[in-house]
Amino acid sequence: MHIEYEITEDDFLAAYKLARKALQSSFHVWYWRVIGALLIGTAIAITLESQRWLLEAVIVAIGFLVIGAADGSHGSHAHLRKNKALRGRRTLDITDEVLHFKAQGLDARVDYSLYSKFGEDSRTFVLIQQGDSSFTTIPKRELTSLESDELRTLFQAHIPIK
Repeated sequence: MHIEYEITEDDFLAAYKLARKALQSSFHVWYWRVIGALLIGTAIAITLESQRWLLEAVIVAIGFLVIGAADGSHGSHAHLRKNKALRGRRTLDITDEVLHFKAQGLDARVDYSLYSKFGEDSRTFVLIQQGDSSFTTIPKRELTSLESDELRTLFQAHIPIK
């Protein structure tokens, strides 16, 4: 299978959000909700007891909670702009054995074992690398529905879905 595509800023941002979603466990989501509820409850109780210094500490903790729960997409825009390897037209040749990526300054044959999982939504496929530190995006906007189905079948055969 041969695919030609270009990654736009919107593609990269959609893939970033999908990759984060694929990496978050349900424990992670509920953990932050429970911690947030406890902090807010503590702030209300402290307000009723009129212990201002403790209230300020809880407000700071809630601020860190909000920052920690943010999606982090602001950094992904800068990452795309700075990384020239992510921009421009590229090709992907896929077989049952290997994925062959080509772009300006890039010619890489990648074994499926590099990827620990994949995800997809209506806009993109995301291949998440072992160690969950990086991902590869393949936007669907330049694929036909038949190509999307074929790609999904190949990924399902070689990479776990998340």
